[in-house]
Amino acid sequence: MLKVYISVVWMLFTNLCYSQNSIHNDTININKHTIEKIEFDVSFHLANTKPFPLPAKSKIQTTISWFTQSEDKMPRFALYDVNGCELDNINIKFIKSDTWSGILTLDCSMLEQGVYLILVKLSGNSITIPFIVSK
Repeated sequence: MLKVYISVVWMLFTNLCYSQNSIHNDTININKHTIEKIEFDVSFHLANTKPFPLPAKSKIQTTISWFTQSEDKMPRFALYDVNGCELDNINIKFIKSDTWSGILTLDCSMLEQGVYLILVKLSGNSITIPFIVSK
């Protein structure tokens, strides 16, 4: 299992002053507040950018990114209406940008006006991308 150690710092831009900050070993001191090292398990990650354009008329796009140690390297997609019914004969194109991401394009021209959900599955994990079609 891949474990990544990340030092987490919460800074407001108004308090960002490099001359008053000091870094010592694995602890970060900022204006008398100390944040210790935090351990995160990042053996899997699946995310997307905000779909555009919203509302959609003819097509919608979003970038899907992932990190997985699984052999499953290509996401699977399904389209649902707002009532939860899976729609058949959908035109989803997915073009991989690199090993860990790609651009999803959905042709919305044949969809009725309404709210829809794209389900993205990869390695037993999933995300749901809601969007609106307006004609």
